[in-house]
Amino acid sequence: IWIDCDGWISGIGKYPRENSFVRTDSKNFLGASFTACLGCAELFRRAIGKESMREQEQWYSLFDFKNSVSKSELKNAQYINNWEFGHVHQPGCWAVGSSFDYLLALTDWSGSIDLVDYDYVGYSNCNRALSFTAYQAVKEVPKVEVCLDVLKINPKIQGHKFLCDY
Repeated sequence: IWIDCDGWISGIGKYPRENSFVRTDSKNFLGASFTACLGCAELFRRAIGKESMREQEQWYSLFDFKNSVSKSELKNAQYINNWEFGHVHQPGCWAVGSSFDYLLALTDWSGSIDLVDYDYVGYSNCNRALSFTAYQAVKEVPKVEVCLDVLKINPKIQGHKFLCDY
């Protein structure tokens, strides 16, 4: 199995690849994140004996959610560096919200985000989100505090926590 990415586009394939991997200087890490997920999913399918990929290679675009057996058929829009996204109100810091914050912190974007959640990290959260740990579950740390700490990776993002119901 091989995996590859380029900006918004992720690829996965089996057998030797005919084209060589081309390194780009794109700061868009979203394709790489998705590509890692594709590779893990394929390995799990094989580990449990499920049917694996039918095509020799498959490409996916996170920009417009299309797929193709050829990377050149997909749109790979320009990634905006140093984007100011304004003020975001995020209701929920569960699996999707915390993953959003994790990825947002990796950008060079700036803005303000309000984190709204009343819940605390539990053991069941630890298998659904990169941000949550068993230690936080034992200590019953509020999810908004975990997400706020994650966002601090990017000093250009100002986070505000609201430990309450939306």
